[in-house]
Amino acid sequence: MKITLNLLYTDADILAAVKISDNPEIMCLHELPEEHQAFIGTARLQGGKPVCARWPGGQFSILFCEPGTDMPSVTNILRAYNACLNTCKTFPEGETS
Repeated sequence: MKITLNLLYTDADILAAVKISDNPEIMCLHELPEEHQAFIGTARLQGGKPVCARWPGGQFSILFCEPGTDMPSVTNILRAYNACLNTCKTFPEGETS
């Protein structure tokens, strides 16, 4: 199966395209493995606020907001997007990079 990614190339593009939500229906935390749900529950008890970061290409990540804010840090948003790309990379048959 080939995955087609809608790649964003600059930090500005990545940040302009991200949609952040704390809506439980969008985050689908109940679909995460139990150990991830437990981690998020523990983080909430300690004041952490999880949100879902989504991009037009289908990439998404659960991030935690910076203390005292309703948003994750810019650095964490960029790291999450790049981690999504590294997880989803597929190469043409026979290629490794």
